[in-house]
Amino acid sequence: MTSAFLLALCGCSPKVAVRTETVTVRTPVYVALPAELLRTCDVSLPQPLTNGLLVEYAAGLQVCLGATNDKLTRIRTLQPRK
Repeated sequence: MTSAFLLALCGCSPKVAVRTETVTVRTPVYVALPAELLRTCDVSLPQPLTNGLLVEYAAGLQVCLGATNDKLTRIRTLQPRK
């Protein structure tokens, strides 16, 4: 009884217009960063510490920091524009 009622009820429903439409979806493409941009910059702490070696160590840290900042700048240029 119930199933017959449901079938009759579905028969009374208005026809729904179905519209088909082609939609283009852009998917992001991820590209791996070049390995040269992912290399670490190591400056080893000299032992024993002397004033001269400490100055060389500080200079090495400055060079490493500059190289790291250059890598970050290059990574930012590889980012897609929005």
